[in-house]
Amino acid sequence: MAKKKIKYAKKSTLDLDEFDPKYIKVLISTRLDENVLQAVKSAALERGIGYQTLINQTLKDRFLGNTEEEKIRRIVREELKKTG
Repeated sequence: MAKKKIKYAKKSTLDLDEFDPKYIKVLISTRLDENVLQAVKSAALERGIGYQTLINQTLKDRFLGNTEEEKIRRIVREELKKTG
């Protein structure tokens, strides 16, 4: 998978016509338990991705409904619509 060009800037300086909003990253600061962070870093290393990428993917899956189960359900629903 090719890396996407990510623009790092303050939100107020971004021209949304120029950038796809799904690629805009917002800088935040948060605190995690040390053992949680180490577990995330370990899991990210096993997958060959950065730990921040894993955190972002996990949050997307949880809060935007992008889980594998949801993807499979969507595919099944689409197939049922085609046949039914």
